[in-house]
Amino acid sequence: MFRTVMFGLVLAPGIASQSTAASLDETYSSFWAFGDSLSDPGNLFAATGGTTPPSPPYFAGRFSNGPVWAESIAAEFTAAGLVSGNFAFGGATAVTNADAIPDLAQQTLIYAGTAAPVAGSRPLASVFFGANDVLDAVNTFGAQADAVAQVGAAAIAAANAVGAGIGTLAATGIRDFAVWNLPDIGRTPGLALFAPAGAAALASYAVSLFNAQLDTVIAGLGAVGLTVTEIDTFGLFNSVLSDPAAFGLTDTTLPCVFPNAQAAAAFGQPQICAPDVANQRLFFDSIHPNAIGHQAMAANFTATSAPIPLPATA
Repeated sequence: MFRTVMFGLVLAPGIASQSTAASLDETYSSFWAFGDSLSDPGNLFAATGGTTPPSPPYFAGRFSNGPVWAESIAAEFTAAGLVSGNFAFGGATAVTNADAIPDLAQQTLIYAGTAAPVAGSRPLASVFFGANDVLDAVNTFGAQADAVAQVGAAAIAAANAVGAGIGTLAATGIRDFAVWNLPDIGRTPGLALFAPAGAAALASYAVSLFNAQLDTVIAGLGAVGLTVTEIDTFGLFNSVLSDPAAFGLTDTTLPCVFPNAQAAAAFGQPQICAPDVANQRLFFDSIHPNAIGHQAMAANFTATSAPIPLPATA
């Protein structure tokens, strides 16, 4: 647990320009990311005085060997003279817990108090939570007799919390949201290779419940007038696993950074792989994708979120 948490926000002032192109920076007035380590551009690293994650081997406080997906999206807005900000923290959950890391509810409050006034007329918010809720539930309840029920309830509660967080952001004026479903966490090295027996299947089950409930939540948000686009991380992850060569990868099984020396030795590997090997392996560590994985996520986000622009007269 961390004694204090500092907030890092990157802002680039500017105004939107008129255009007929259906690109994100020409359609939205600003971009805001809310999430966990998969979206964190170094906020937790700054909050912990440069200790988490240790860099190296991690890249400049990111939970990967390069920039995270959200940074390339933010760079597009910055280049267009638009405002962008990232509130994601590694370890954050959808359901608020007792640690000092800003979870979804706290991230939305930080946004409302600091960034909402400069968001412009049509901000776009990315909301990517749930993985830590599932992992925490598997770790907490995995050995109990009622593990399936407990973990399943936690997954559904996390999806509902995502909906509640979007409702809070909508009250600040955001109407456009990109919401990520979860990849099959049970197929990551952390669960498939290094976790106790049964943990991987339990995590996969929880992800299926989370994603199904998220679909229901998104439908409800759309019914009240919000534009909510679902980013299919589950499908993207399965595509990479089935055809890694199409993404420039050769290994979707082993991580670059192993949990410890013993785990690495069991697979005949060094605890930390060479940089060129890291770019070949989908997983930089037991749960996080490498930089190429993040590039694929950014491309998926852009392709899914870019709308058909309104006519100039609108």
